[in-house]
Amino acid sequence: MVRLIDELAERQTLAAMMADPEALAEVRATGIASIDFAGVSGALTHEAIYKAILHLHSQQSPVTPLTVTLELADGAGVTKPIYSVLSKMDAELETVVRIDWWARRVMETARRRRLAAAAHQIAEGAERGLDAERAHAILGEQPKPGPRFSGGIDA
Repeated sequence: MVRLIDELAERQTLAAMMADPEALAEVRATGIASIDFAGVSGALTHEAIYKAILHLHSQQSPVTPLTVTLELADGAGVTKPIYSVLSKMDAELETVVRIDWWARRVMETARRRRLAAAAHQIAEGAERGLDAERAHAILGEQPKPGPRFSGGIDA
């Protein structure tokens, strides 16, 4: 199965959130969720970085590559590789001006990833006789009421 990830959009979004408190607020206003992040930089998942940023923000702590590094290290003392990854993200940040566009791009890629996963589940289920109710459940939908057929064409 294809794994849809927009690494650039994820890195730009995370870097902007560490660079500018207003960008952080703009990203949160889009409704983006930690599950929308699927990329990896170094040994760090973008989801973990996003959660660390939100945690620092909720504690009213500064959100910078250094504070996020310390949050992610969580007393383990291994900060250099983490800081290196976050500093690189920061250095590659294009601009915070279009941050809502980058965040929406992350969200759209996540939607496509979830749709591809659901389609894969449905296709596998179809081979095993998946019923319509279960297919709707995979898609997160309620089945639409309609006529139920109990037999063949003449039934």
